[in-house]
Amino acid sequence: MPDPGAAGPRGGGSITVGEVHRPDGREAVHVLALSFADEPALSHILGGSRRRRYRVLVPFMWAGLRSYPGSTEIHGAWLAGRLVGVGLRMPPGAWPLRRSQELRGVVWGLLGSLPMLVAFPRAVRMFPRMAEQQRRHPRDRPHWYLWCVGVHPSFRRRGVGTALARFVIDKADADGVGCYLETYGDGTEALYRRLGFEVRDRWDIGPGAPPARTMWREPSSGAADVA
Repeated sequence: MPDPGAAGPRGGGSITVGEVHRPDGREAVHVLALSFADEPALSHILGGSRRRRYRVLVPFMWAGLRSYPGSTEIHGAWLAGRLVGVGLRMPPGAWPLRRSQELRGVVWGLLGSLPMLVAFPRAVRMFPRMAEQQRRHPRDRPHWYLWCVGVHPSFRRRGVGTALARFVIDKADADGVGCYLETYGDGTEALYRRLGFEVRDRWDIGPGAPPARTMWREPSSGAADVA
């Protein structure tokens, strides 16, 4: 497995958050694949082992990065010089996607999903859930969208996820607009609540699976500190 800690800002013992440029996306892909290989909802839908899920998530995440519109921005968190977390964000006005952007996403999404569909035929269940998630995305208020946040499993509970989220929250507060995201886990919901988010919607994605949630945060000049 490639070391996901090549290029990027260097920080000593503290977390450094900065931009991840698209040519350096290889490390970001592997961090995202590792972080989502044990994500509760995805694990429930796909089944199988964590390692097997990781293997199919690498091409899936790579295709995802290729499919995202040019307005999508990528930021990373570095700890002791190693890339340990990745966030994808969209600025106000980037959502909803244009028709051409949606078509590009469908094409790359299908290409990236092929290894997953071969290894896990149950992955086909993901597509209607993704459509439902998009349907619930707010369109009437400008906002920063935390599209995706992933933390390397070996570096969780060290403030990495909080640092990645704060990077976007600070932009939203500076712009005077809201912040929006989707999440599935109880732990991530609790983290985002500590950062000032509230649940907008909650719905079941299948028997035994954790519920999906959409969350919104109003702009503020002083969110509560979270370790």
